[in-house]
Amino acid sequence: MEVWKMRQTAVWRRLGWFAIALLPVACFDVVVTAVTSPNPTPVIYVASLPDDTRQWLVTRDGLVLEQSMDFETRTVLDLRDVVDTNGEGGLLSVAVADGGDTLFAYYLAEGAERLSRFDADGETVMLEVPHKNFTPKHLGGTVLLDGADLLLAIGDHAIPKWSQDVGRPEGKLLRFDPDCSGSPCDYEIWGRGLRNPFRFDVDPDTGDIWIADVGEQAREEISVLPAAGRGQEVQNFGWPCREGDIAGPGGVACPGPMIEPVYTYAHDTGRGQSITGGLVYRGWLPELQGKYLFADATAGNLYLMDLATGRVETSALDVGQIPVALTMDAFGRVWVADLIGPPRILTWSTPEPAAQALSLPSAVAGCDNLHPSCG
Repeated sequence: MEVWKMRQTAVWRRLGWFAIALLPVACFDVVVTAVTSPNPTPVIYVASLPDDTRQWLVTRDGLVLEQSMDFETRTVLDLRDVVDTNGEGGLLSVAVADGGDTLFAYYLAEGAERLSRFDADGETVMLEVPHKNFTPKHLGGTVLLDGADLLLAIGDHAIPKWSQDVGRPEGKLLRFDPDCSGSPCDYEIWGRGLRNPFRFDVDPDTGDIWIADVGEQAREEISVLPAAGRGQEVQNFGWPCREGDIAGPGGVACPGPMIEPVYTYAHDTGRGQSITGGLVYRGWLPELQGKYLFADATAGNLYLMDLATGRVETSALDVGQIPVALTMDAFGRVWVADLIGPPRILTWSTPEPAAQALSLPSAVAGCDNLHPSCG
């Protein structure tokens, strides 16, 4: 069986390294495959389940496309009539549950961000946050389901003091019960002091939450909420009292202690000015194992941070012009969404010919019934 077709089951997760050790070394070259699409709408996020062969491709203008292992797609959610793409808006991400029967979507509607659950009963608005700016900014962007924890990171709406106000959701890492009843749902604040945490992810081995927070004038930063701090006292990441490892604009008290970033880079170093997280790689590619992968939307580069040494290197792999999300599927492949081009897949080469060409449909087809507008 070809390795890329194997499902990431618990057995494979335990035995995968033994199986990989039996394969030719040539299998381990990391290669990039672009998903060609005549559809001009960019894919902004790719969601997966840990034990499922499908992916869910999210377009900024409001579509969620379910893609099979054979790269056949069907539309399972259509929010184009309600999604607002002004400023930094759009349908920014989805999380998948119940084998694909439930989707959690984070998107900008007219005048407000929404976190909604979509299932056979339609849409349940779990959170709605009015947006005060004429141009929507600093919305965050990721909703993630980790076991019984539905996590959402929201930016400060370009009002820095809100990130420290525990009476507001802006500038926070929030935790919801995915099965909550009622609308809106109650939430817990797990972290505050975030500026624009556009992308974050959970290390599947440790439970640590890795947050890439977009900086203002000088620094981009990566911070980690340790698994031991999840659901405990509200953790403070320091904005606006500091920006990465330097002083920030201030203007409000930032109660300590504060979580120190694990890595920062200055805007004048050539690494970029808008960080895109990011995942701790726990797949089957030895070249990437034990590294945190992140990118920068203004530089178009992929970076690899060694967790053991903290050393960061620039990858030569082409991840597009404006990389805006990095996620991993059940095959151990890394998907990189590009805001103005086709998504790319980081996978491994094999002695056999390359896997079949990838493509997306030019028109919406096969709509499912998760939402009334999809039918």
